[in-house]
This record gives sequence, C-alpha cells and structure tokens, in this order.
Amino acid sequence: MDEIAYWLENKGTYQEGVVLYAAHPKHKRNLLKLFNKRNSAVNEQKLKYELKKLALVNTAAVKIKTPIVVAPVVNPKVTVATTIAVYEKKQALFFHELPEELQPVLLEANTLFKTNCLLKVQLNAVSEDNEEDALAIQKQIVSNVSKNTLCWQKIDFWKQHRILPKSDTHTVESLTPAQLVKREQLLFASISKLKKRLNINIEKLNEASTTKARTKLERSITKQTNNILFKEEEKLKIQELINGE
Repeated sequence: MDEIAYWLENKGTYQEGVVLYAAHPKHKRNLLKLFNKRNSAVNEQKLKYELKKLALVNTAAVKIKTPIVVAPVVNPKVTVATTIAVYEKKQALFFHELPEELQPVLLEANTLFKTNCLLKVQLNAVSEDNEEDALAIQKQIVSNVSKNTLCWQKIDFWKQHRILPKSDTHTVESLTPAQLVKREQLLFASISKLKKRLNINIEKLNEASTTKARTKLERSITKQTNNILFKEEEKLKIQELINGE
C-alpha cells in the first residue's frame, strides 16, 4: 500500500492530502493552487477524487515494477507545531537518564527537532510562487520528522520495557529501485497488520484477570512493539534510498 492509498484508507487530514498531491509528479499546478488556498468541503471532495485517480496510477506502476517516489503523508506546518508540543513534554529527559547505547539517539532527536524549527522559518520565508523550493523544504521536514519519530519510539520503548530495542540488520542497499518500491509496499502492509495485532493484545491485557495471562500478553506486546520498530527503521532506510538521501 503506497502513501496515497494509506491516506485514503485511514481518512487522513486535508493538509496531509495536499502535501501528498503536491509531491506526486502527475499533480496539476492549477489544482494545487486551489487546494492550498483554503480547506473547504468542495476542495476536500475534489482533493479526495484527484488522489483516488493518482492512487490508481501508483497501483498500475507497482504492477509493472516502475518506481514511483512519493513523499510521506505529512503537512510540514502542522507537523512542526505538533513536534514542538511533543518535544516540550520530552525535553526534561537528560542523557544520563538513558543507557549509553541510546544517548546518541537522544542527541539525534534533539538535533532533528532544532533543524526542523529552522526549516520551518525558511519555509515561511519562501514566496508563494516558488513552489519548487517550498516543496524541497517540505520534503526535508517530512524526512526529519520520520527520523525524529523513530528516535523517540526507541527511547519510549526502553522507558516502557527497560530493554534496548533490537537494531535493524536487514540489508536494503543492494536492492534495485523496483525492488525497493516493492519492499516498501510490503512493509506498509506488514506494519499495519502488526499494529492491529498489537492493539488487540493491549485490549486483552486490560481485560486479563490472571498473572499468567498478563505475563504472556506483556511478552507478546514487547515483542510486537520491537518488531514494529524494526520494520519502521527498515522502511525509513528504503525511503531514504528511493528519495536519494
């Protein structure tokens, strides 16, 4: 499942849809200007219709193994604001509170956050007619947010389970562009299934009445959470290779 199909299935926000539409090589400039003007019921329906058409194009491209590069579903302005709010809650964490292996992860998370704050200022300074520069900054913000999110997921995993998450050892650098795209689609589907199973186990844990049942579920939840992290990291590596980062 590509990003557009994922947005459609999970009823993504209007702003996220606009970023997706802007990132697609087959977008129409006049429609993009229309979508950027304001979020209205008419524009929302039109955006959904246009993205459905592009989703069909992406599906056909994957079937004939033609790589399509699409930016992740993120609106930079909304994302940076959200990231700031999350960061303010997490900034009380100090390096000495983490195991040595995770200290560089915290440093990377803090650096990515500050970099995105600078990029947000630069994005606001870009003129409305300069879509190319604006899109380049948006893509960089999107990439940094994905990396920052993964960093905090690793830290939160340790804080919750008190064990270090296993690192991604899957080699993807040798894959062809077509193989990278296919692998990315498989990871989207796999992560989605894992998250559904994880949510089911979390619900079961809340209802578990015996220590044995709770212990078994807690072990499964830890394993599933780590597996999701593992696959998210692999997906991020693939997206970096596809986008030439």
